Order: sequence, then C-alpha cells, then structure tokens
Amino acid sequence: MTLNVFKYKRTLIAFLAILLVFLIITDFMIVSRQRQQLLNKVEKLWQSELEMIVLYVTESLLKHEYATVENFLHQWVKENKDIVEIKAISPNDFVLMQYRSTVPSLNTFSQEKHIKYGGRDILVLNVVRDFT
Repeated sequence: MTLNVFKYKRTLIAFLAILLVFLIITDFMIVSRQRQQLLNKVEKLWQSELEMIVLYVTESLLKHEYATVENFLHQWVKENKDIVEIKAISPNDFVLMQYRSTVPSLNTFSQEKHIKYGGRDILVLNVVRDFT
C-alpha cells in the first residue's frame, strides 16, 4: 500500500500545483473585478456630489455672491480630505477659488464641471481627488 502512495506522489504534487495556479488566477480575476466595480461606484458617488455642489453654487453665482461660493468651496475642501486640488474659474478667466494639497498623491481622479445658465458658462469647476 505504501508503494502505491509513493508511486503517484509526483502526479499528486503536479495536480495540486495546477489547482493552486488556477486558484491564484481566479482570485486575481475576482479581486480585480471587484476593485473596478468599487472604483466605478466611488466615481459615480463623486459625480453626484459634484452635481449637488453645482446646484448650490449656481444660485449664489446668479446673485453675484462670489464670496459665498468661495467660502462654501473652502468649507467643502476642509471637510473632504480626499480633494487634492480644486479650481473655480469664471468665464473671464478670473480664478474665484484655488486649492492644492501639500500631500502628493499617485492615484487621482479628475473632474471638470461647467456650470451653465442661459446657454453660457458662469463657472468652470476643476476637482482632482485622491483614490487611495
């Protein structure tokens, strides 16, 4: 009986090695897919957050309350540590608000939102966020 175990030892080890390789490949594919799905969800969340900010800021811009917009954006940056850079630019290239984090980031996601009213831009909002 012990001779049969030793006889198939190499075959058993090879079979287990092949199973291990398939397991590692499958795990990698699953983790990669989950990561992509989570990144897509975060991207959609950030996009909807930016849309809500645009709704709030538009009213103040139409009333020419630029200080309110600037204060709101500064407060938003202060509460969101994932924001690496933000820039609010008016149509005449006046920079209403600008912020750049001192902490460098490797994984970033950039968003640009044109706030329009009556068919023309009233503000361009550039936001860079950190994915890490």
